[in-house]
Amino acid sequence: HSQFIRWLQYGNIDKNYLSHREFSFTLEGDIYLRYLTFESQTDFEAELKKKCPIKIDIGAVYNARATEHRRMTNFAPVERELVFDIDLTDYDDIRNCCSGANICGKC
Repeated sequence: HSQFIRWLQYGNIDKNYLSHREFSFTLEGDIYLRYLTFESQTDFEAELKKKCPIKIDIGAVYNARATEHRRMTNFAPVERELVFDIDLTDYDDIRNCCSGANICGKC
C-alpha cells in the first residue's frame, strides 16, 4: 500500500495531506462509513483489514481532519482532484459486444 499512500500524499510534501484527506468505506450490506481519516499507512492498512470494505472512496483534503467536521464551523475542502465517474452501463445503448457489468477486451 505504500505507493498508494505516497500518491495520496503527493510525495508527502505536506504532512497533513493524509490525515486531512477524507475516505469513505462501503461495507457489505451497503453500510456507508464517511469522514474517515488516517494518520499513517499503518493506520490505513489496519482499518482496511479490520473493515474489509467492498468499496473505497477517496475524498478531498480538508482544512482539518475529516473526523472533526462536526466540531468546526469553518470545515471546508482545500484541495480535491478532478474526477470523472463513468459507469460502463451508461454505454449499453452503443456497445455491441457486452452489456451490464460484463466487459471484454473490445469494450
